[in-house]
Amino acid sequence: MTSSMPLSAPTRRGESLGALAFARFGPSAIVAAILYFLAVAAPLAASFRFGSNFGVWPATAVGIFTLFLTPRALRPVMVAALAVMNWCALELFVAGSLPVQLLLISARIVGEWGTTELTERVLRRPPDFEQPGDLARFGLVASVGTIPLAALLGGIGYSAIGRGTVPMEGFQWWVSEITWVLLLVPALMHLRRQQVSTMESTTRQQVLERLLFFEALALSLLVAFSYTSNSAFQPPLGVVVSPLLIWSAFRLGVGTTLWGTIAVAGACVLATLNGRGPFVVLSDETFYQIAWAQGYAFIVGISHILLAVAVGQRRADAEERARILEAMRTSSARLEAHFAGARDAVAVVDATGMLVAASPTASQLVAQLQHAGTHSWQRALNGESFTETMRLEPDQEYAVTLLPLRDASDVIIGASASAVNLTDLRSEIAAEERSQRLATVGRLAGGIAHDFNNIMMVILGNLTLLKESIPPNDRKRADVDEASAAAQRAVGLTRQLLAYARRQTIEPQQLDLGTHVRQMATMLERLLGADIAVTVDVKANDSPVWIDPSQLDQVVVNLSVNARDAMPDGGTLRLQVAKDTVDDAQAAELGMATGDVITLVVQDEGHGIAPEALPHVFEPFFSTKPIGKGTGLGLATVDGIVRQAGGAISVVSSLERGATFTIRLPRVCIPSPDIAPPDAASADAASQASDSPSCASVA
Repeated sequence: MTSSMPLSAPTRRGESLGALAFARFGPSAIVAAILYFLAVAAPLAASFRFGSNFGVWPATAVGIFTLFLTPRALRPVMVAALAVMNWCALELFVAGSLPVQLLLISARIVGEWGTTELTERVLRRPPDFEQPGDLARFGLVASVGTIPLAALLGGIGYSAIGRGTVPMEGFQWWVSEITWVLLLVPALMHLRRQQVSTMESTTRQQVLERLLFFEALALSLLVAFSYTSNSAFQPPLGVVVSPLLIWSAFRLGVGTTLWGTIAVAGACVLATLNGRGPFVVLSDETFYQIAWAQGYAFIVGISHILLAVAVGQRRADAEERARILEAMRTSSARLEAHFAGARDAVAVVDATGMLVAASPTASQLVAQLQHAGTHSWQRALNGESFTETMRLEPDQEYAVTLLPLRDASDVIIGASASAVNLTDLRSEIAAEERSQRLATVGRLAGGIAHDFNNIMMVILGNLTLLKESIPPNDRKRADVDEASAAAQRAVGLTRQLLAYARRQTIEPQQLDLGTHVRQMATMLERLLGADIAVTVDVKANDSPVWIDPSQLDQVVVNLSVNARDAMPDGGTLRLQVAKDTVDDAQAAELGMATGDVITLVVQDEGHGIAPEALPHVFEPFFSTKPIGKGTGLGLATVDGIVRQAGGAISVVSSLERGATFTIRLPRVCIPSPDIAPPDAASADAASQASDSPSCASVA
């Protein structure tokens, strides 16, 4: 329970009672004082009507509730305000001297302030009455500790003005105050707790149930307390309300049961004072009638409040257990999902070494750890964290990390093992380093090629001018022609460098790959010679791709020439065009987008590529040919052209079994690009290709 309420803003410990504190607390104190005055005045006025001290006294309960929720530093101010309101009511309704009134006011202060302070010292906090112990300790403090002293002072005061004897007035004071303190204070505190906490919205059915409960309770109270009888035998009709209160305790909760018991107690006492109900015939004196009525109200109220609080506590415990179980189920589901999707192998054992969980990839890990005995697990269960290297597969090396698992009390409850594939990790690192190295070389090659190309243009221009100035029959013209041929070869080399670096000016367009390769077959036969047979197999009638035709020619020619060089004794070069689809796994491996592709397979029957050279074939300046026979830029150029077109190239080869190069280019379905200028063709193609989900976008 917090120390804040509408009556007062929270006050920091040690806050002075200065102008700021009074400004904050003043309006709330006035409201509290007015409410307290009404709670005092109404019973006092009724007591003179019935000629005796009134049996229903809610004022002390209201005062205790107000003080519970008043900041401790400002309680003296609130106590003073309550005392003033008490004196005003006494002046209005009770005859007596000032000393007698001060005695009665002191009795009220003892009951209110004393109960509040003593309860907080016993509980070490303001009570929330959500646990049976709170109600029991509060009742003990009030009934034995402070209310009896207040009743003694009040009995002395009332006897001084001729209202009765000290024992009779003191006992009635004690009975009336303790009954209503134990009924009203928990009800008011529970109501306040509902206001300051986040509560679920009450449903329409719950509202209807409460209305029906109070309607049934009102009818049962009419049956129990509205009749008058002169017979000595009185049936125990008061018990008819108990089943309703018990049902409320189990079904409707603490709050409704609290207000139900207050309604029963108030009806019982009011009916008895008006000469009705089962307690009227027990005595001819109002004092004893009220005592019986107060005793009934006390027993009925406290017993059913305790039942409701106990049921509420058990329900809260059950809800907490349900929340814990749900959290455990959620955590277990998350753990299973994590294990199911874990890339690394993960296994967990309990404190006895029994396997309790494992990822789908952990079978080899578990088998290896079991094969090694319990030594590794036992080290982890003894509190040691370590990493060791294992071969879980013949050609795969793993780093296995074992850790102890501890609970909140730092007790070891198990151990976990996770295995990282070092072989794959090294391959990924090497691939990343290769990619970064190729990118760096590409940037360097592009810059050099541009500058070198400009220099060669100057050389070629001057050689042309020089040749024109030499007579036709002069032998120097042959030297100039040789120099020009060398310069042209240098220009071709720069084009290859620019293609690899993807900085060459290109003019891509839509073309049918199968048709284009067919048209190149005759040219390839003349280029490769009579010893090389060229076969073209086009399995895709419709194979549109987006690429620069001259660059495509360069790709096919480079691969074909390499195949010829790999078959010095002749052979067959096979070119195949087909349709295919690249899924997510292939796309991640190839470094291209998923979707439909057109494949171009170039296969030879040559001597093949050695396994140690295969990872490096697309690197610039890498060549397996003898010195002077190759620049090492052919396959690097092919790789750059294919990737610039949004595709990928891969190779499969082994010694003496030939090599197979597979080029995958995104399949596009766009109209002929002649509807747009060459410089806008790519953008238009991209927007039109996006209309078909099975076609790749181009840019």
